[in-house]
Amino acid sequence: SSMPVFAPTVPGTYTFTVVVKNVNGCQTTCSITICVKDIREPGSKGKKVYVCHVPNGNPANAHTLSISVNAVSSHIGNHGGDRLGKCDDPCPSAPVPVTTTAYKGTPGIAKAEKPLIESGNLDITAWPNPSENYFNIKVTSPVKETVEVRMLDILGRVIEVRRGAPDQVMRFGDGVAAGMYIIEAGQSGLKEKATIKVLKAH
Repeated sequence: SSMPVFAPTVPGTYTFTVVVKNVNGCQTTCSITICVKDIREPGSKGKKVYVCHVPNGNPANAHTLSISVNAVSSHIGNHGGDRLGKCDDPCPSAPVPVTTTAYKGTPGIAKAEKPLIESGNLDITAWPNPSENYFNIKVTSPVKETVEVRMLDILGRVIEVRRGAPDQVMRFGDGVAAGMYIIEAGQSGLKEKATIKVLKAH
């Protein structure tokens, strides 16, 4: 679909990447990060939401308001600094792994997939994602033996390799260029590997 629909059910930071490839083998990649918050006021049955109100000309006096859902568009439209959610409620930082799909066919038409962890018995967590500096990587496994974790570029070239115990936090990505990377983890006791994609921002 050239117009994928994103319908989140859990707050978090979601990064979607789409790879478009035409019939001649040319391809390009584009990413977008979406912050999802639950801004509903508890007990209002969804009729009231939180808005961070920033008075015009007085940004130091920003404060949280609870307003009717029907008033959101006029409120946000009349105050350039206003935003949805509480003032002291940043975007959730829980990492959300994503996948990329290459769509072969008509140029300009791409397919986006929902966030996914590709794993058998291994699970990988990466945070922050996207990151401007480095990624913290943690692999959980039912097998308590050494985990090998590799960082690969989008062409499959190995950039970094670390080995450690399950649940150990490893640091990847210092000094690498901006772009999409693949984190792959495996253990000799398990046949399947786990992979996620991470984005190094500018």
